[in-house]
Amino acid sequence: KDVKVGDIVVLDDKQQIPADCVVLQVTNETGTDEDYLDGQLDGERNLKPKLPIKKAQQQIEQYFSEKVDITINCELPNPNLYHFDGSLIISDHSTNSSHSYNLGLSNFIPRGAIVMNCKMLAIVVYTGKDSKIILN
Repeated sequence: KDVKVGDIVVLDDKQQIPADCVVLQVTNETGTDEDYLDGQLDGERNLKPKLPIKKAQQQIEQYFSEKVDITINCELPNPNLYHFDGSLIISDHSTNSSHSYNLGLSNFIPRGAIVMNCKMLAIVVYTGKDSKIILN
């Protein structure tokens, strides 16, 4: 109930996602960058792979030491569970540079899904009545 847009959340294996988010970083035992979500939101039972932006994932740790800023620009809240469009911008204070990465459905994790086989960091993009599942 206290999650706000812009918060970075730590999600553990088998944890339900509290708000619509974008995957920032994934850690798992296999050493891959993939994470999986339980697909029960759309009626399917198969796991859905979700990915962080590989180049951005390497810079996320610097966010916590205040060396970089993270900005997400994305579409307004809408009910379409099968579409997400946005960009992730990482601004590096040490080099005065910024990099923009395109975001799509493979980077988006909806509220109510369940994290499977990994841990992840994610940034909240929609909450409450603006979540895609609620609008849908």
